Amino acid sequence: MKLSKLCLVSVLSFLVLVSLEAQTSYAISLVPNGYVDVAETVWQSNTKLTIAAWIHPLFLSSDGVHAHTIFVRVGPSSHGVGLRCGGDGMADLFVGGSDWSVYGVSSPANAVQVGSWTHVAGTFDGSTLRFYVNGLLVNSVSVSPFTYLATGNAGIGRDYNYGRYYNGYIDDLVVYSRDLDSNEIHGLLMGTIPAENLEHYFRFNEGSGPATLDQKSGLSSILNGNYSWVESEPPTLPVELSSFTGFTTSDGKATLTWITQSESNLSGYYLLRSQESELESAMIVSPLIEAYNLPTEQRYSFKDNEVEPGIWHYWLEVNELDGSNRFFGPVLVEIGSPLDDSNNPEIPQKHGLISISPNPFNPNARIIYNIRKARTVELQIYNHRGQLIQILKHHHSEPGQYQAFWDGKDAGGNDQGSGLYLCRLIAGEDSSVMKMVLMK
Repeated sequence: MKLSKLCLVSVLSFLVLVSLEAQTSYAISLVPNGYVDVAETVWQSNTKLTIAAWIHPLFLSSDGVHAHTIFVRVGPSSHGVGLRCGGDGMADLFVGGSDWSVYGVSSPANAVQVGSWTHVAGTFDGSTLRFYVNGLLVNSVSVSPFTYLATGNAGIGRDYNYGRYYNGYIDDLVVYSRDLDSNEIHGLLMGTIPAENLEHYFRFNEGSGPATLDQKSGLSSILNGNYSWVESEPPTLPVELSSFTGFTTSDGKATLTWITQSESNLSGYYLLRSQESELESAMIVSPLIEAYNLPTEQRYSFKDNEVEPGIWHYWLEVNELDGSNRFFGPVLVEIGSPLDDSNNPEIPQKHGLISISPNPFNPNARIIYNIRKARTVELQIYNHRGQLIQILKHHHSEPGQYQAFWDGKDAGGNDQGSGLYLCRLIAGEDSSVMKMVLMK
């Protein structure tokens, strides 16, 4: 999406490849028999995957979700990998293994509409496929781990095995040989393109000519058949959300915080909660939290005092003045018994790190700490070589005992291997260190 200002996404250690300057914005229009031959490159990995794009279909066939190809790369004895849309307004990601086996994950019906821009994204982490629509996780499918085969021709708007031409506009198409997390998927909507394992990035902003540039490889890809350039771009979103996080308070409740970089034409926000990972099962747990509708950074928080012990999924619902809405999330918060519960053994009242459990852990470690003043806490994670690989930050408005979770990944979202790690807490003048062991 071409934005007239730099969009910042405050997710830990994002490596931003480009900032988008103000200029006339274009998209590529591919009507039946129009397609792009993507210049061939060697991908860095074939174990993980993300394909995402803004799409604006002009026609959707009733011939199944596979009817129209957005992107595909074929492979030997394999369907390859691809992003598609089609019947009932559905879109999907498919990933092909050996011997023509294929696995997929799709959006709900009517997620994609003729004549409207929609951002669609599919990810694969080696064993789970996930699908996002406008930044929202809408479906996931778990499969037995496998490696995909996709080393042949790559194209936009056409399936090299079956045709299945796309009919409409496409913009800002990216392909990664890793699975982007939900915050990174949302960053794509904001125009933030992480550089790690980026394989293809098509802005389609030439506006004329028979070729389009792959911003990643620097190679030109040839346009074929019925194509044209259009001055049509995905909509500027009414809210630029830079973070949405949750944590457990000392009294065993959940606090949700979010930060926006700008807002316009919003009525406000609701928080939703569910023990399931699907939005359809969630219930609203907050009153309407009115938006400031300012072009500057704003911070919000809500404490869920009604939550019971368990692992909970939270979503943020953004409501616009015209009655439309969109969702961000989910974020996970694990609620145990309140730390001051009389049934629990008394925890020594000291400042700094209290405990890390389980230890050894795989893949999530629960880090309990105590602070004596209201302040921002920084949890730094170091590997056995002394390299800083992750930073977790939380702001607490009152002293007390809190907990945080590390998911065994570095700041780039990469799973870390088994071994010894150090957790260092910095809270003002207080600092402490504990060892923890990741054992897979």
